[in-house]
Amino acid sequence: MPPTLKRLATEDGSVSPPPLKRTAPSASTTTSIYNKYLLAILSNQAGISMNSASKTVNSDKKRLADFKQKVKSVFTQLDLPIVLYAATDKDKFRKPRTGMWDKLLEAQDNTNADIKAREYWTQLAESLEIPIRCVHFTAPSKLCEHNDAVRSIGGQQLGMNPESRTMLPRQAFTGFAARYSPPTLDEGFVDITKVDFKFSGTEEQKTAWSKFWV
Repeated sequence: MPPTLKRLATEDGSVSPPPLKRTAPSASTTTSIYNKYLLAILSNQAGISMNSASKTVNSDKKRLADFKQKVKSVFTQLDLPIVLYAATDKDKFRKPRTGMWDKLLEAQDNTNADIKAREYWTQLAESLEIPIRCVHFTAPSKLCEHNDAVRSIGGQQLGMNPESRTMLPRQAFTGFAARYSPPTLDEGFVDITKVDFKFSGTEEQKTAWSKFWV
């Protein structure tokens, strides 16, 4: 562990944070975090099952809903750029295995929904004195939900889900829509290229994609 990273170990060997003072961060501190960092929480959640065929599916759904509500409540209060990874199975993602950490370090699949998220890149380009261009991929929210369902449910059999991704919760789409603001040249881009969604694939894939999925 790097010498600059401190931790407190509990009796069972897990890591817990030191007690925090109940003081709100200053505006300058919050702005600095937004511009420079992504806060990541990696959590083992064996008590939550994502198996839809489980005999306890109803109670599993309730535990998942309760967990999401608690997370949403905390994150709303913090108002910081945070991503949560939760391992629900005893697989490579469960700590102390490094699956969640490895996933976090992969090339970012970031939608940069608002000005704050894009500021990191525009300010970086400005500091290096190089032009920055924006490629703006567009699709209605309902189409995004549809594509996600096609990929996660039908994509495995038709080669449209090579990463075996599971379906995103609806909150992922409504949350994005709530914070979304389209990019403008005023942010520092030298140009913005708009690319509307257009399906590309085999006839078999297109037939499946053309069905109702949500």
